[in-house]
Amino acid sequence: MTSVSGWYLLIAALSQKLWSAFFTYWKGSIRLISVRRARKEERELYCESEDSRKNVR
Repeated sequence: MTSVSGWYLLIAALSQKLWSAFFTYWKGSIRLISVRRARKEERELYCESEDSRKNVR
């Protein structure tokens, strides 16, 4: 999950496809801004992160 000026990006695999969700915290709640299929750069981030987690037990 990454953050830019109060917005967060969550990349997740659902039904064998990668999705990007943008959200923020607002007045104690999570406010969903956008959800869309992950772009190339986001897919690369996801794969890099997935590889780094393989060594964690």
